[in-house]
Amino acid sequence: MNKGTLSCFSFVLMLALAGCGDSNDNNSVDEGIDQESELSLPANEDASADGDVEEEESEEENTASNPDLIVPEPEFSVSGQVSGLTGMLSFSANEAQFEFTDSGVYQLSESFLEGSHVELDIIQEPENQLCTFSQSGTRSVVVEIQNTNEENVDIACVEAVIVSGYVLNYFDNSAISAATVSVYDGVNLVGRVDTNQVGEYTAKFAIETSRLAFNFDAENFGEYGFSVDIEEDALRVQADALLQPVHANLVFNPELAIELMVEGIPVVSLVSDNLVRADGSFPEGSVNAEITVIDPSSDVALMPGSYVAQNLDTGDESLIESFGAINVTFSDSEGESLQLAENLPAMIRIPLADNIDPVDAPATMPLFYFNEIMGFWIEEGTANLIEESGNWFYKGSVTHFTTWNADQVYSTTDVQGCVVDVENNPVSGVSILSSGQDYNGSAQVLSNAEGLFSVPARINSDVLVFATQGADSNVVSLSTGDEVMTLEECLVLDASSVSVRLSWESSPSDLDAHLFGPTEDSGDFHVYFGATTFSENATLIRLDLDDTDSFGPETISILNLFLPGDYPYFVKNYSGEEAIHGGNDGARVELNIQGETYVFQPPSGKTEDIWSVFTLRVDEDQNISLMVDQTWLTALPFDEANIGDDAEGEASAFSSRTFNAHSTPYENPAKKAVKKKYYNDLN
Repeated sequence: MNKGTLSCFSFVLMLALAGCGDSNDNNSVDEGIDQESELSLPANEDASADGDVEEEESEEENTASNPDLIVPEPEFSVSGQVSGLTGMLSFSANEAQFEFTDSGVYQLSESFLEGSHVELDIIQEPENQLCTFSQSGTRSVVVEIQNTNEENVDIACVEAVIVSGYVLNYFDNSAISAATVSVYDGVNLVGRVDTNQVGEYTAKFAIETSRLAFNFDAENFGEYGFSVDIEEDALRVQADALLQPVHANLVFNPELAIELMVEGIPVVSLVSDNLVRADGSFPEGSVNAEITVIDPSSDVALMPGSYVAQNLDTGDESLIESFGAINVTFSDSEGESLQLAENLPAMIRIPLADNIDPVDAPATMPLFYFNEIMGFWIEEGTANLIEESGNWFYKGSVTHFTTWNADQVYSTTDVQGCVVDVENNPVSGVSILSSGQDYNGSAQVLSNAEGLFSVPARINSDVLVFATQGADSNVVSLSTGDEVMTLEECLVLDASSVSVRLSWESSPSDLDAHLFGPTEDSGDFHVYFGATTFSENATLIRLDLDDTDSFGPETISILNLFLPGDYPYFVKNYSGEEAIHGGNDGARVELNIQGETYVFQPPSGKTEDIWSVFTLRVDEDQNISLMVDQTWLTALPFDEANIGDDAEGEASAFSSRTFNAHSTPYENPAKKAVKKKYYNDLN
């Protein structure tokens, strides 16, 4: 090949038939090549050996001399390694979508220009896996195409579980939106997710532990948390939370010493410049404090941490009983969390739980704080029982703020038993809860494959043992000794289509649940403490427990509402003491209709002894409609003279709580706050 021929060939490569060698357009070709663009070969070298070099030089020279020529830009591919995949994986690259079913090397069929950006998003993955891009650790990544042969983007898939649940207001079951759910593995944060408008959240997390700690927080609500044991090969974990509204939301100057009050009670005492940011700097401007008083006597479920403490030195776990707790959080004007400065402790006063007689309360009590990362209570410091202006507290010094609890470890025994269904078949996975009647504590286990369980409880105590699975439940009241107790009969789970649970505080001392409904002979039945069961054909209604000395719960379970008609539900103040009241420490009725939960509190206004809560209306097809009443009555719609001698017997069985003559009657500040807010028109 001669010199002229080589130049023409190089030009053909660059200009793609621009006319080199074409006899019809020789002038245009000649004009496109000047003397400087001529190609030459060094002596004694084969022209083909440097063909690529000459072509590149010719390309640059001819492009410069003819700016109208279009030169194709180089394109690059994206590839990488998929590891750990056990099913279908699909992801998108810009608008194109790709699918893989096995681990290994992949290369996208699309090509991309240098300098362009490719957005990669994982669309679908196996249900039990979490797949992320290795470079970012996220499910989305943006890759900038560089001047290399290809971009390597690896994808790693690991075992994972889906966590989901609802975050609701404890007192009215309303949804809490924008609540933050933090999930920990006991050491590190696994991930965070916020609730939506209906209080629901869902997320998928990769875990390498059999236990997760959940922490829930929302503006104007106290923090709450607990731990969940993860069963092997579990795909989903349900973790619901009921949050208690704060009792005080205070704004103050952090440069000044201050006592933070809840209804006139000094709960937290701070010195000047007591609070700092995470970096140790002092906050600028005002500081916001949210304080929540936790009284476990109204419902042990209000307390975070499930009453389980852990010894940091040994790792041993123990059960604790609470004498009261508070949750306190601080934030600056920008919403950043604050803590106590180093070497500047604060003083706290924990109001004594409402069901504890100060005479019986220990003079000195260990303090425990809730470790949200671990999901356990940790002992740190002590508090002394004091009385100030008729109010009883455990007063102590703390070095940081979270939920602080005045607790003590108690000695336990085990309550053993079995759970069966209505056909006497053992039931596994049933939640078994022991709840103290004369102490504020609880413990929870699950029944095994044979329906057997062994749940701890405090020795020599009055205890309720609940068995619950979905809408099915049962409860038994018992007194423990100091040795293992075995129930004589199995707990039978009834598939209740409806259940109604009444709970309340220490006063009034005795509230009673009453349910009326139709019978086949056009009469009426009445389920209450004097007639705890009604059975007719397919309908079975029973009062599981009658509580006569405060707090409840009293639960009415309904297997089936077979007869059409109205079924009204009432709460009666049997003790005739202080009026029924609502709010953060008042009476609460929880209605569950085939999985749907409704929460009621007493209406405001002048109270009577009868609270008409709701009516269930059943049509001919056994469809249930809820009609909310929420009114006060002076008497039940039933001739109370027909209640019989059971009422008199009950009256002799209860007595209101009294204190030693030298002690001052105590009332938890949460209760006083509610009275002032809702019932200041009452004498």
